[in-house]
Amino acid sequence: MVALMAVEITRRDMSAGELRAKAARQMLAIALVLKGAKVCLLEALAESSNPSALRLHPSLTEFYRAKTSGLAATLSTRRPSSRPSKRYAA
Repeated sequence: MVALMAVEITRRDMSAGELRAKAARQMLAIALVLKGAKVCLLEALAESSNPSALRLHPSLTEFYRAKTSGLAATLSTRRPSSRPSKRYAA
């Protein structure tokens, strides 16, 4: 479904046709810039070396789950008096 909408022309120094032509030239200029950027990016990708595949340990999820649950247990059993009194900015 195509939605049509009307726009009131408030500029009086250009006709509707001139405004459409100007908008078309602007869109063409943007398309040319984007096409040039795409060519540059594709060239850079072609010149770069392929990164090696990321290999993860098979039991990494279990290790992470154990570490986070241990941290949660430690934080929940920690006494308020043992917390540092000053906050250090990172």
